[in-house]
Amino acid sequence: MNRVKQNPKIPENINASAENPLSEFALMLAGVIVAIVIFVVIISFSIGLLAPLAPFSWEQRITELYSQSIDTGEIESAEFKAAEQALIELGNEVSQSIDYPEDMVFHFHLMEESTPNAFATLGGHIFVTTGLLRYTSTENALAMVLAHEMGHIKYRHPIQALGRGVLFQLMAVLITGNQGSTAVQSLLSQAGMLTLLSFNRDMEREADAEAVSALLKRYGHLAGSDEFFSRMLAEQGSTEWLEMFQTHPDVETRLTEIQQQMDSVETQSVTIPLDVRLSALID
Repeated sequence: MNRVKQNPKIPENINASAENPLSEFALMLAGVIVAIVIFVVIISFSIGLLAPLAPFSWEQRITELYSQSIDTGEIESAEFKAAEQALIELGNEVSQSIDYPEDMVFHFHLMEESTPNAFATLGGHIFVTTGLLRYTSTENALAMVLAHEMGHIKYRHPIQALGRGVLFQLMAVLITGNQGSTAVQSLLSQAGMLTLLSFNRDMEREADAEAVSALLKRYGHLAGSDEFFSRMLAEQGSTEWLEMFQTHPDVETRLTEIQQQMDSVETQSVTIPLDVRLSALID
């Protein structure tokens, strides 16, 4: 007699994972995020090493493409033009105390803006607002600000910051698709001058050290070099200083380091009054 063969009974839950699907997804997502972070860190570090090797002329070409953005506007005031000329003259004089590459140039611009700020951008462009002049009572204080921004340019911080900014925007494109492309275009279109270029603490300290060295060469002392940063820190609760704190991090630590340098150098407490063409603009 033939027996009818029956398929073996499949055990229950044979295909069911012992792990919760949500837990597996979270683990996979965490792995992807870690991989992205490691990739970004490696590329960011590489940019920091490679960006300064790019010819300075590349930066100048970028700024030439967006020269209209760099233009601070047609200012009819003869007083303003005289003040900007005084700023240019001081900047050129201070630059003689900085050892920078032969192909590098500095361009100094005065901006009619009440917010106290100063920033360095691609192509050697340095912008100082009229609002900042209200917080620098001496040439020494203003020279410190200018030398600091020249330090950023000397060490190619703007192009490093731009490179990292583009990297993060490109990562946004990869993650979100074409939705991020507009942001990249916006960043590149403003790269010639504008303030998307923020610097990290190490960059700020490097620029500070360059500025201290320049002032010692120019004046033989550091009197007045801490004035602007002291005023900035004293009024950090004021909203008008918000932008300055965003682009110049860790002011308190940096000010302490500058003051320690002042204490270590025998100084004559003789400072030079601000050029009358500059002080006339803010009186």
